[in-house]
Amino acid sequence: MKWYKTETGVHLLGVCRGLKRVVLRAIYNGFGLTHAYGLTIRPHTTDLWTVMETFERQIYLPLCSHPAVEVIVDLGANIGDAAVFFAQRYPRAKILAVECDEANYQLLLTNIKPYPNVIPVKAAIWGETKKLSLDAGSGENAVFVSDQEGVSPSKAVDGVTMETLMKAQHIETIDILKVDIEGAEKNLFEHDCSWLATVQTIGIEFHDWRIKGCTTVFFAALSKYFNGLFTLSRHGETVVVNRLPSLEINMRLEGGV
Repeated sequence: MKWYKTETGVHLLGVCRGLKRVVLRAIYNGFGLTHAYGLTIRPHTTDLWTVMETFERQIYLPLCSHPAVEVIVDLGANIGDAAVFFAQRYPRAKILAVECDEANYQLLLTNIKPYPNVIPVKAAIWGETKKLSLDAGSGENAVFVSDQEGVSPSKAVDGVTMETLMKAQHIETIDILKVDIEGAEKNLFEHDCSWLATVQTIGIEFHDWRIKGCTTVFFAALSKYFNGLFTLSRHGETVVVNRLPSLEINMRLEGGV
């Protein structure tokens, strides 16, 4: 249900949408729903909530402000929901869906089959190339990695840098970068971030509650490689950063706007 305040009091909006969510959750929990919004999901997991956030609330729509997009990189692709969302809006874009968890990755492969422009990558993005350890976290949409010593083979995953990823996929610029990597953003952005100079729009979810300093290191890197020239907005838990076009920058410097 969605509430808002006006001069005449508190009004209830979105009754139909709210009921739809209630019914979906009831079916999902009671009967084991396996499909939602055109995607395959796992019963009794966080999958339904994830796809509802993506397709019902459209939390990634604020990233889609550019009509012409060639490259999208989805870091923390989970079961492919965001990648599919982007593919439906930009069918000609090259979309990388990077996911580290094996179970999530296998479901991602199923969900992206109708979208040949989505390229799956099984890896964890990190500030340096090394073996990392997987932790299940609080659910399927909250798997995180760490660089603790003595990683068991069953929990090991390859940590790769953005430079390595971009080189392997022949990417020189990124139009949209989505980052939801459960705290690994701190390690990513405290290392070499020169690749940020090639990015136009970023949608990032911070996890300072898990690892302190995530937000601080991101904005330090942003200040350096976006030269402080960007717009900033918040949509739910996602912070959206847009690089200012060169024409708009010149106008602002000249006092035109």
